[in-house]
Amino acid sequence: FWGPRDVAVDDQGTVYVTDTGNKRIQAFGPEGEFLGQFGGPGAALGQLAEPVGIAVAPDGTIWVADTWNRRIQSFARDFDFTPQTELPLRAWSGQSITNKPYIEVSEDKIWVTDPEGFRIIELDHSGKVLRVWGLSADTSSLNLPFGLAFDGETLWVADSENHRIVGYTIE
Repeated sequence: FWGPRDVAVDDQGTVYVTDTGNKRIQAFGPEGEFLGQFGGPGAALGQLAEPVGIAVAPDGTIWVADTWNRRIQSFARDFDFTPQTELPLRAWSGQSITNKPYIEVSEDKIWVTDPEGFRIIELDHSGKVLRVWGLSADTSSLNLPFGLAFDGETLWVADSENHRIVGYTIE
């Protein structure tokens, strides 16, 4: 590994790690055995420039926040890791050390952090932005949101510079 940033585990116990510096995703079995890797440097479909966040949807699709390419990509869990979807995103500009996106998914939604945009972006699986939240003048504003977790009802956000965890009820 060179600078791993995030980990996701699927329902079969496969562990996926964003090997950010090597611009790839590595997969390991439940006992730690190496299963494969995908990605590699570049901007073409299936390639990664700086993979940071990773999540696995209930159907097994692997979603990756590819920071420097300013997009989200999905990959099939077929161990050919076939790229399926590319969703361009107007976020994550520049190469700031704090502007690293994390991602969480459900059956029909994707959430990504935009730390220096001080917001969370909610999309459907086709890439349509459903809502954006975090920018406000009240206590619901976010300041460098990083980590995300979804428990089936609530999206939990690590709001790092406000020194708190925030929960949003998802309908």
